[in-house]
Amino acid sequence: MIDPVQMPSDAEAEEPGLPWADSLRTVLAHLDKFSAGSVVDAVMVVLRSAPADPHEALEKFPWLLVLIAKWALQGASPLRIGDRLPPEHLNELRNLLWSGGDAAHIERKVRLGKVNVMLMMRQILNCQMPYQQQDIWGLFRWSGLIDRLPKGHVCRQQYIEVMGMEPMYFVMLGITLVFAAKSGVNHVPNMAALEMLRPHCRTATERFLSMLAPSLPELRDLVRQLPRAKGTRSRELYEFSAFKRYPLFRHRDGTLVMWHPAIVDRCVDEIVHLRLAQFGDSYTEPFSKVFERYVEELAMATKLPLMTEDAYWKRYDSTDNAVDVILSCGADRLLVEAKMGLFHEDVLLQETERGVRGQTPHLLRALKQGYAVSHQLVDDPPDTRDANDGVHYLIVVTSRDLLIGTGLMLDQVCGAGRVDAPPDFSKHRLPLNRVFFLPILEYERLMEAVAKGVVDLFDVLRDATAACQDLGGSRYQFHDYYRSKVKNFPMPALISNVRTAAMEKIARAVGISLDAVGTPEDQS
Repeated sequence: MIDPVQMPSDAEAEEPGLPWADSLRTVLAHLDKFSAGSVVDAVMVVLRSAPADPHEALEKFPWLLVLIAKWALQGASPLRIGDRLPPEHLNELRNLLWSGGDAAHIERKVRLGKVNVMLMMRQILNCQMPYQQQDIWGLFRWSGLIDRLPKGHVCRQQYIEVMGMEPMYFVMLGITLVFAAKSGVNHVPNMAALEMLRPHCRTATERFLSMLAPSLPELRDLVRQLPRAKGTRSRELYEFSAFKRYPLFRHRDGTLVMWHPAIVDRCVDEIVHLRLAQFGDSYTEPFSKVFERYVEELAMATKLPLMTEDAYWKRYDSTDNAVDVILSCGADRLLVEAKMGLFHEDVLLQETERGVRGQTPHLLRALKQGYAVSHQLVDDPPDTRDANDGVHYLIVVTSRDLLIGTGLMLDQVCGAGRVDAPPDFSKHRLPLNRVFFLPILEYERLMEAVAKGVVDLFDVLRDATAACQDLGGSRYQFHDYYRSKVKNFPMPALISNVRTAAMEKIARAVGISLDAVGTPEDQS
């Protein structure tokens, strides 16, 4: 379970020190007085001194520290010429941003006449949750799915273009980088294993380091090219670091420094998607088919009775809606719909219900599909059991975590009543507490736990539904509903096979085992 550092309550924050605009202006003006490199140095000193305990380390506000470093690099001050930022000034700037966030929250409440607590919590979790997660299944998933595509597939060609190497080379280098980060000292990664790997894939290694470990001047150019946060600038207070694209930087003497081990983890977990996203729809449209097949593959591994989308279309050829998979247990049905999208950071930083609705058409469309299919199964049952009072559930699998765990949560962040079923689907059996939104990682965990016989799928769904009688029982992470039944989450075949193949290649190349990297143990 994620344990966020909480924002002060309204009662505690009724007297913000400065309006948000003044706080922002003060911080930026102060940064302009000092060399950008000295700001980076000061940030690194604080990050290196963070406690080992993840929650205690959060109280250093690492997301605000790296935001200050980003703003300094985006600013006009020279990198190394000029006054150096005193360490105590950095603490003042960090605290000013924290209180400025409170002020922005109160100003928004005054402007809108209300505050949506669920939207505020999504922002808080977006910047804090990644510092408490250590899984890197995305490294194996994205590259593994693309590696098994034929040579001429557009997604494979796009991958080679933006990554500069074959997928398995990136997996090997990503594993080695995570090992380097975890075995390093004072945020200086131990690059020995990666250097031993270099002779075996020299071009890929050099491309990998040039892509993820720029020099400070190069990093300055790169962060200046990043798009500004849309809407109010206070949204940047809640972004997970833009440095997940560039988790290391190189000093003039060649020494590599990492911002934070969590930023390294999130980089290798997400960087393939982040870089492919530049192709827009020409990436997501073909890859959505790959993603949907993978979601179906994971469902099939459970060995439960199911109906595929193709089988559904054959049975209901006149309907306009379908889902990817329908799993059965007696008269009960689980509808599963996969939604692949770009899902930029801005999706998680929305401050209004209208903004969320505009950024989540995939989810609203999936819910409509669920209503339609549930209605169809009741109206024209494919099996006599469907005419009885079977219970229906819907799981929407998204390609990234959107921090909307349940139908009740979606209703809350979109505005009450905005996600109700259309009248045409009045026979549906999908109340919002039987609707769940799972990022692909959570879906992998669930389906593999079912496939391995660790949990019963429909028992878990019944327990989750019972917990979700109201928002208070809803969870952002689906595994919280059954975590007590699982010691370690088993890896699905794709993740395990890709990881094992990469580990074996690394071991043959460098003569050492990196088995601690990417193990199934859940750390979140």
